[in-house]
Amino acid sequence: MEKELISLALKAGDAIRAVYESGNWEQTEKEDRSPLTEADRASHSILCEGLAKIETGVPILSEESEKVPWEIRKHWDDYFLVDPLDGTREFVRKVPEFAINIARIHKGRAILGLIHSPLTQITYFAQRNEGIFRWNHRSREQVIVENRPGVQVLLSHTDRTPDLDLLISKLPDCSVLRMGSSLKFSAVAEGKADFYPRLKPSMEWDTASGTILVEESGGLMCDLNGKRIEYNRQDMLNPPFYVMGKNFFNKFPDWERNLIIKERDH
Repeated sequence: MEKELISLALKAGDAIRAVYESGNWEQTEKEDRSPLTEADRASHSILCEGLAKIETGVPILSEESEKVPWEIRKHWDDYFLVDPLDGTREFVRKVPEFAINIARIHKGRAILGLIHSPLTQITYFAQRNEGIFRWNHRSREQVIVENRPGVQVLLSHTDRTPDLDLLISKLPDCSVLRMGSSLKFSAVAEGKADFYPRLKPSMEWDTASGTILVEESGGLMCDLNGKRIEYNRQDMLNPPFYVMGKNFFNKFPDWERNLIIKERDH
């Protein structure tokens, strides 16, 4: 299945890149006022059609799908969760930091994840207990986690709040990098960054594929109470979370005492 999914991501990525490079596309707003472009729609169609052929009968939930009622979803033990174009705001602003997310969810946990960059054509792929791999123009290599000095913190381009400033002030010898979309997860998985805190809203399709990439590289994603985030919840809005790379725990041994909010404190 891995090669089939990589080929599918490349096909959808080609469609996104064609729209991006044309510099001329129609843009509308969804109900939540987030942008929607031709690239989102083209990628959605390609991915849903392709996934239905790769795994016949497995439900597919895409950000651009019609809403699936909880009464139906709650019976899904196994399904694909897709964001056809993660980082549409970056796409619209011509910031080259957007991606395709594909995850396989089994009983609330991501067991397979893929993040593809349409512009670089690099794809990150992981399956439960099988490690993480980087595909570059159909060349496959296992990801070896880098270990850079200091704590590299990743934030989105618009993350600037007093709560984040306070959080970052607790970290030793840190520097802040900014990046858009789920590419932050692949950066943490590779060791190019160590810590990605997200305190503002996000959705399940924004994070599921990145969750397993980080876990398979030796890292962890958890909510602010230290619990793993389960998928296919009734409310698909994620709680605030931390993404921590493999090397973060050695660089900041007191992370739990400093960062985790114990539920008994509420």
